[in-house]
Amino acid sequence: MIKDKIKQALAQLEFINKNKGLHVTKVNVGVIPNTWEFFNGTTDLWRKVDYDNEDLTGCLYKPQKENTFKSHVHDYSDEMIMNITPNTKFTVYTPRWSKTIAYGESVFIPRKLPHLVEWNNDDMMLNIIWHPMMKEWEANFIKE
Repeated sequence: MIKDKIKQALAQLEFINKNKGLHVTKVNVGVIPNTWEFFNGTTDLWRKVDYDNEDLTGCLYKPQKENTFKSHVHDYSDEMIMNITPNTKFTVYTPRWSKTIAYGESVFIPRKLPHLVEWNNDDMMLNIIWHPMMKEWEANFIKE
């Protein structure tokens, strides 16, 4: 019990340190594009994935190692990130935990949990799904 509380406290400190604080800004990027486009002023690429289940939003995402996906929170959707590129990994940081995700692994991030993602490799592709569906991609970004 105490060990778990210490781990959570350390995760929260690490998250705050990487984020340089906890100030949130709402960002609406709009509709996920049907063809590869740069994500929100970065060199990361993304495009929409359609699923038969009408209550999912999905995309393929190609991050660049030099970019960190800034801290953000989804108010209305849970997020699942799947690493689909061999020999790659990324790390997700939250105020509760941090996890490094290797090829073939995934991470579930419940709605309302702030998270930041660091890419450990170039030439990586991820499959990201949000549930329930988002009409447009929306998140509250945490200000630095």
